[in-house]
Amino acid sequence: MKVLPFRKPNSAASASQRRAPSERTASQTDDFDREIELTRENETLIALLKERSDERATITLQEVKRRMELD
Repeated sequence: MKVLPFRKPNSAASASQRRAPSERTASQTDDFDREIELTRENETLIALLKERSDERATITLQEVKRRMELD
C-alpha cells in the first residue's frame, strides 16, 4: 500500500480560507450558490438523503443480524 503525506496548503489557498465571510469574493459566493443549486437538482442524492432521514438513529443487534442475514 502506498501512503502519501498530507500536502501543505499553498499560501494563496490558506489566505482565502482564513477570510471572514464578509471578505469573500463575489466569485466564491457565486460558486457556492451554484453548488447548492446543483445539489438541490440532484434527485438521486435527495432521494438517498430522504431515505436515510426516515431511518431510526439506532438499531438493535437483532436488526443488524437480520439485515446481514445472520439469523
